[in-house]
Amino acid sequence: MISPGLALLLAGMLALLAGCGGDGPEAGSAPDRDSLETVEHGGLDTSRTWVFGANPVADVGGDEALVQVAGAVRLGDRIVVADAGAYQLRFYDLTGKLLRATGREGNGPGEFRHLAWAGPLPGDSVGAWDARLRRLSVYSRDGQLGRTAEFGIKGFFPAVQGVFADGSLLIAAQVGAARAPGAGAWRDTAVFVRMLSTGEAHDTVGRFRGPEQYAAPGGVRTAGRTYGLPFGRETFAAVHHDRAFVATGDGYEITAYDTSGRGLSRLRVRFEPRPVTPSEISAYRAELLENVGTSDAAEWTQALEAAPYPRQMPALAGLVASSEGHVWVRDYHPPGAPERESRWAVFDAEWKPAAVVRGPTRFQIFQIGVDWVLGREVDADGAEHVRIYPLVRP
Repeated sequence: MISPGLALLLAGMLALLAGCGGDGPEAGSAPDRDSLETVEHGGLDTSRTWVFGANPVADVGGDEALVQVAGAVRLGDRIVVADAGAYQLRFYDLTGKLLRATGREGNGPGEFRHLAWAGPLPGDSVGAWDARLRRLSVYSRDGQLGRTAEFGIKGFFPAVQGVFADGSLLIAAQVGAARAPGAGAWRDTAVFVRMLSTGEAHDTVGRFRGPEQYAAPGGVRTAGRTYGLPFGRETFAAVHHDRAFVATGDGYEITAYDTSGRGLSRLRVRFEPRPVTPSEISAYRAELLENVGTSDAAEWTQALEAAPYPRQMPALAGLVASSEGHVWVRDYHPPGAPERESRWAVFDAEWKPAAVVRGPTRFQIFQIGVDWVLGREVDADGAEHVRIYPLVRP
């Protein structure tokens, strides 16, 4: 079973294998960037710390095995889980009891090819996004399929970043053309589009840098294939009400936009880059190769040896917006590094530091309430769970 530290990394790298590189705009663009009001901090205020409670208040998994959790959301007394490995949307109560499982592999209504996201929609409903079919399926909180909508968005692997208050979705897709093998690392353009839940495009929020990637050079088994760059920078986004927050990984910087793509404000935090050392590269390679399987080991070994490793690690590893409108920014934790707790910096609507949050290392956040956090966690045996932890805010 894939180790928790590499589950999402491998998914991303394997996705890039099927995609393509590009010679589109390297930098992308951000509307009104130069005129934005900027809030700068010389560092992070760590005087106020929030923590996860010791024990989850809800736990899905265990007896009801989950295969590959792609997303989850709490709707009152329901927890809805997108299980990509089972091609199912699964509905539970807060005790962890399975109430309904719907979906199977296929192209028809209520079927999935690549279930990639689940999230709340207006009217106490839940949306399920299929990245391969580019289709949104809308369900009631009890698991009844209400409608589906096809999305005519172009680009590779379109991904839902969040839902605005009016029910429109922020969707990002990578665009570009083929790159020559051995071209070094590059970043294609990720186009962020606001789309109605019925499938029509409404606004282009912006064009930003995509994830760093590289093509293996000629002379090796993997020549020409595209991979995610180890320790590479990515673009992250989060949505709250009528705001979209975007971080491209070029330093510790986050920009807020309105639904039309107009820049509103920007946060900058002084950040001392952490170098990528030979020992960390070795640890990275060892952990990845341990989990890809013997049949793929030769290919991945060659790909990792050919990778143009960056000199510095990214500044951050994720964004999530809470129900209060706080922006949570996750510290980067390199694959292969020793286990330690995860760390998040929390900023309020004016970009003032609110707190530092410390939580489990193996926990991927999907949703944040006032006093609880929901996400995916992998236990010591490698089993996936969706858990809700209390958020203690002294």
